[in-house]
Amino acid sequence: MTAIGKTFLVRAGSLTSVPDALVSFGKNNKVVIPMETIDELEKAARKPDEKSKLAIKVLEYIETFDANELVENGCKQSNGSILQLIDSNHFKEDHGSLKKFPDLNNYDKRCLQIALGLKRNNEKVIIISRKTSFRIKAKQVGIEAQNFKDEIFPALTEQYSGRLTCPVEDSLIDKFYSDKKISVNLLPEGIQQKLQQNMFVTLKGMDNPQKSALTRFDGNCLVELVFKDIHPYSQKTKNSGQLMLKEALLTDPQKAPLVIVKGPAGTGKTFLSLAVALEKTIKPSEEHVYDKILIGAPIHANELGYLPGEIMNKADPYIIGFKNNLRILLKKDSKKNKNNDSSSNEDPVAKLFEDNIIDIQPVETLRGASISNAIYIIDECQNIKPKTIKTIITRAAEGCKIVLLGDPSQTDERSLNEKYNGITYASEIWKGNSLAWQVYFEEDESVRSELAKEAAKIM
Repeated sequence: MTAIGKTFLVRAGSLTSVPDALVSFGKNNKVVIPMETIDELEKAARKPDEKSKLAIKVLEYIETFDANELVENGCKQSNGSILQLIDSNHFKEDHGSLKKFPDLNNYDKRCLQIALGLKRNNEKVIIISRKTSFRIKAKQVGIEAQNFKDEIFPALTEQYSGRLTCPVEDSLIDKFYSDKKISVNLLPEGIQQKLQQNMFVTLKGMDNPQKSALTRFDGNCLVELVFKDIHPYSQKTKNSGQLMLKEALLTDPQKAPLVIVKGPAGTGKTFLSLAVALEKTIKPSEEHVYDKILIGAPIHANELGYLPGEIMNKADPYIIGFKNNLRILLKKDSKKNKNNDSSSNEDPVAKLFEDNIIDIQPVETLRGASISNAIYIIDECQNIKPKTIKTIITRAAEGCKIVLLGDPSQTDERSLNEKYNGITYASEIWKGNSLAWQVYFEEDESVRSELAKEAAKIM
């Protein structure tokens, strides 16, 4: 029989941090679940949030094994590891070690009791817990404890960006420009393992760092950007991030129905999204893709009820950013086409709303709706709860493109943070899906003033 390597005692919080968590600990290791963890998972399964589904899946997975075997000796999993359920009563309580923690709750106490018992049996025990205070207590009694990477709500620095840079031989860049694509087999193995479908990859010359090529991974090869020379609504892109976003926005909604854009303020997320929306909505028939532009942002639901006036007036404070960007775009287009009637007092932005070319669609009133032949741009998605993001995306019908914009580091709602918010949830769940195109803007891609950039860093 193959010797067991390490014994990982896994708690409920870790099991609901990533799909298939129980098979994440490697061949020839043992994964121990305290019986009390089952109780915690059942509690999590009853909560109305995103992790309840993972809790249910874990419980269903555990029940696929023979109960007696699971408790007595453990069962072999598909990855070669052993899964075992252990009751804390299986081990005598170590009063000496645990008496230093008089306020320890029952679940924490039972987990430590099992870990100490396994250690007395000469097993190499490692507790996996997302609770910092518990990991500290475990180390105090001589048990190794580690955090578990949460792939559903990861830390800001670990979140999916949809882009990467790959140093390559200069000749490979020449080959790309010649063939318009290259096989990913020509890239370093480490880069190949990181690739996700629709990821943007910048090839950088190792001999000449100024030599580069911006590409997209289509699932098989690195291919050139189709729309790199197109200027939607006469707007030229100013950096790599905007080139990536333009590609995602201009791609047909059948191929790219979902665009997720993260990054700091001032990078042009909203401006470029609106430029493409106008280009594909009010331009001549050959450019026409959408019948309408919908805009939205998180609005406190109760304010929709008690604020006076129509929805336009109620939502107006939340869409000022949209209107300001529209005004700039329309002014530039008017000057370019020399049809600016200085004698007219009509507000061109207001006219777009009056003509039903643009409409406000609050995310709070979407349930039951169906959006077709429209581009729906939602800003400030970091202030939308994850469960609401599902409501938004599932409203998409034929010919609809949904664009989610946000900065995970700028949450305003008390219940949300840079890890737990709508834009992060959408990004991680849709990572690598062929229907989702993602762009992350770097700090240095802001097009605002140096003062604004510095303020974003230090304040």
